[in-house]
Amino acid sequence: EAVLGAEEALAPQACLSPPGGAAAAGGQGAATGDIFVKTKMCKFHLLGICTKGAGCQFAHAKDEMNPLPDLYRTKLCKTLINTGVCTNSMCKYAHNREELRSAGMPGLRAARQQQRQQQGGQAHTAQAPPT
Repeated sequence: EAVLGAEEALAPQACLSPPGGAAAAGGQGAATGDIFVKTKMCKFHLLGICTKGAGCQFAHAKDEMNPLPDLYRTKLCKTLINTGVCTNSMCKYAHNREELRSAGMPGLRAARQQQRQQQGGQAHTAQAPPT
C-alpha cells in the first residue's frame, strides 16, 4: 500500500465509501441500500473540499449521521468453519442456522429515501401474484 503525501491525502476525489460500504456492495453505494451510508463524518467536507455534495456517502452534518448497523451474528463463525469448533464464549458470530440473523440496518432507511428521490418518488415493491 502506497503512502500518500499531504497533497494526495487531501484530494477531493478520495472521498470514497467507508470500509465495507459501497465497495463491498459491488460499488453501487446508497442506491442499493448500503448500510454504512453516512455513518461517519466526511473529513473532506470538514476541510471544505468535498466535491460530492449531496451524493457523498459520508455525513456533512451531525443530523445526517446514521447509527452503525448491528452486525451481531449476521455471519457464520470462521473459526467454526475452519476448525469445526469455536470455544470463544464471547464470539460475535453465528454458530448454527438458528443463531444467524439479518443485520439491523438503520442506514438503509436513508439510502432507500435517497433512491426514491433519484427515481422520482417511485418505491420498489414486490408485486402480488395474480388472483
